[in-house]
Amino acid sequence: TFALHEENYGNLTDMSFTSPIILSGCSKTISPVLTITNAPTFLTQGATSGTVTVKFTVPQNQYACTYTGNIVLNGKYASPVHYELPLTITVNQAPILNIVKKTDITPTQNGSIEVRNDGNVDLVGVALTRSSGDFEVEFSKSLFDLAAGTKETVTVSPIDLGVISFGGKSVTITAETGSLTKTLVMGVPGSFCKSGEVGGMLEIN
Repeated sequence: TFALHEENYGNLTDMSFTSPIILSGCSKTISPVLTITNAPTFLTQGATSGTVTVKFTVPQNQYACTYTGNIVLNGKYASPVHYELPLTITVNQAPILNIVKKTDITPTQNGSIEVRNDGNVDLVGVALTRSSGDFEVEFSKSLFDLAAGTKETVTVSPIDLGVISFGGKSVTITAETGSLTKTLVMGVPGSFCKSGEVGGMLEIN
């Protein structure tokens, strides 16, 4: 929030703020659209405005950093003028690791998962492991880095599923880096028949 004061140059008219603005830091930029409340459209000579409130939303995956730039006020005396108000914002670190299923594992098909960095800091050394379950799996990629806001699709190949009984089987997969850990259970649907699906005449009501 801030107030505007006219320094006795005359009546300032046609007042407006440039939006969106561009802030920069850490070799990155942020361009939030401003929501401005109680902004005057003119000031008479020597007058001071009420409190002007400026709000904007930082994207969820915006890289953690301190960003600087200017809020630009446009106006007109006899000719157009522009004034800059320095602005600094700090985006705090918010590391978020997620893992979701893309496709199921079946007796005839490998499964796939998506490992996502939904936070605003780079994640280094994301490791995938089978933490528990009824069968072993292999990953197409088990160790990788994820930049802020990116994702990696990984194929999950079952090893020796064996016979899938009526209750099915499952495996728990863990994604981990530093203090962040996420788990995902992937199930393999079972068959009512001991030897798998045989024929199509059996119906259970």
